[in-house]
Amino acid sequence: MNVRRNPPQFLHISISIASNYRQATKASMNFQHLLHVHALFAIVGVPGFPCVDAVVKANIPYYTTSDLGNPNDNAASGNPLKGFLTSPDWSTPPYRQEIPSSLEFYYVGLNEVMTGSDDFDWDTSFEPMIAETASRNKHAIVRFRMDCPGETTMVPEFLVDNGLVMNSYSTYGGGQSPDYTDSNLLQALQGFIAAFGARYDGDTRIGFIQVGLLGFWGEWHTYTDGSGLTEGWIPSSTKDLIVGAFESAFSITQLQVRYPHQSAIDAGFGLHDDSFAHSTLDGAANGGVVVDWFFWPEVQNAGITDFWKNSTMGSELRPDLQSSIFSDTYTIGEYKQDFDLCVNTTHATYCLNYFALASENGYSGNDLSRAIDSNNRMGYSFRVTSVSVSEGNAASSVDVAVTIAQFGVAPFYYPLELTLTCQGGGDLSLPGVETIISQGDVKIFTFVNLPATPQCLDDVSITLTSSFAYLGNPVKFAQGLDGRSVNVALPLPSLAPSPAPPSCDQNDSDIFYRKRKGVGVSQTCNWLRTRKRWKWKRSLCRATAEGSVDGVLFRPAGEVCFETCEYLKRFRKGSRNRTCNWLRKKNKEEILKICGDYEDASDTCYLTCKTCPE
Repeated sequence: MNVRRNPPQFLHISISIASNYRQATKASMNFQHLLHVHALFAIVGVPGFPCVDAVVKANIPYYTTSDLGNPNDNAASGNPLKGFLTSPDWSTPPYRQEIPSSLEFYYVGLNEVMTGSDDFDWDTSFEPMIAETASRNKHAIVRFRMDCPGETTMVPEFLVDNGLVMNSYSTYGGGQSPDYTDSNLLQALQGFIAAFGARYDGDTRIGFIQVGLLGFWGEWHTYTDGSGLTEGWIPSSTKDLIVGAFESAFSITQLQVRYPHQSAIDAGFGLHDDSFAHSTLDGAANGGVVVDWFFWPEVQNAGITDFWKNSTMGSELRPDLQSSIFSDTYTIGEYKQDFDLCVNTTHATYCLNYFALASENGYSGNDLSRAIDSNNRMGYSFRVTSVSVSEGNAASSVDVAVTIAQFGVAPFYYPLELTLTCQGGGDLSLPGVETIISQGDVKIFTFVNLPATPQCLDDVSITLTSSFAYLGNPVKFAQGLDGRSVNVALPLPSLAPSPAPPSCDQNDSDIFYRKRKGVGVSQTCNWLRTRKRWKWKRSLCRATAEGSVDGVLFRPAGEVCFETCEYLKRFRKGSRNRTCNWLRKKNKEEILKICGDYEDASDTCYLTCKTCPE
């Protein structure tokens, strides 16, 4: 099992924190892993570690706030390791600025690095390339290749000199593919991958590695004229050998392949679709045409539609669609699919789109607005939805619980910590933000035994930190003005204000309490709103029990998710039951009359009967 992509979780110790850090096989990462565990134990207190008295009970908050900055996806625009990108080889930096980009893509010829069976020149071109990308606060995505149609072969010269047979073809401008069964070639590829991993596995300048090497453009296929004569040039055994070599050489950096090949599936590799929105989805999304070789049907047939929860999904927007896909005239049909639907279905984290960023191209007007929204939609999106403070177990201390919600389509694929800073309390970090996987998931991080002083509580700063993010481009929240931090003032225990009466407004990020299999859990209103089974939703809205989850008290759905729950409620009108949704569809005069005639209606349908401010 590849521990990087199938990780265990840390213990839950009086807080709802868990970490799916990629357990590393290297000693350096094991040491880092132990440091994080020790830091967590030191904060919450565990026998044998500092702060023993800090352990155990979850105290009831004396103050909670969700006034933490309005949702703002643009505040997180340009977040690291996600979104649209291009290649410096296609578009010379600086790029267009309307859509911030945090990634750069590189094709690299194997012959640029490999000069002999055991000789590698990383410093002439490869190292300067990724160093230049890092200097722009961007991460590199790299794919090595040997065969690019229309270009001179990229097979290392020493292999050809030693008798490697080359297969010629004329399609796509012509070229030569190496004999993928040649033992010298296979041995050389294994040696290259081992050397590549030894030097660059875990290098924080590289975001993702596309396995490449085999086939046209490193895409693992040699399709030419459809005759079947070239399709068998790459045997499965060669693909399996490449997968095994990469799995052995890389335990930290995320790996991706073009197709869901079985050995790559078993190793937990991610995927990349290089004809995104062209041949990604079939059926209704493709103008009603079913095509089983399209990308997502192959993923479905492989039974791995949840692969994105542990391994990255990447893409390249089909070049002939890039200029038009966000325009008013773009029509969904065969080989012309909706971009956002493709992102939502595949859970794509990034997408090559050189038209969006090249200085000579770019979108404008409504096209640009749609492109910005779609760029923000990819990958992760985190918000702080609630901050609670309770009296701590130590004298003159408080515990602060911070609720983080996921609003994106994919997780952050490297270790990501939540950091709380206040004067006199220092910088405290808790691991595990990367374990908030799916849209609507929430996790509560509790920082214990902070000083109960005005100096600390008057200005509490909450940030996201990762060793894989540059200081010049940190991971930002999708809220507030610039998203770099969420700042909140918290009262001292003796100065806590009385709880505010329930609001009639619904915020999709608000959190309610429910029981799942007898255990109390917290969910967002967005999660409730997007459920399909209305009878189940109505039963959740009828629940009256409030409850505490990891020391934070939450009200039931009916007292939090007003808009969603109100339209499901039933009131008595004469001899019949009606829903608030039925009432809402009436004109204003009818609504006022029904609300006046039937007390049950005005008691049940608060918003519709306008007992709450408009």
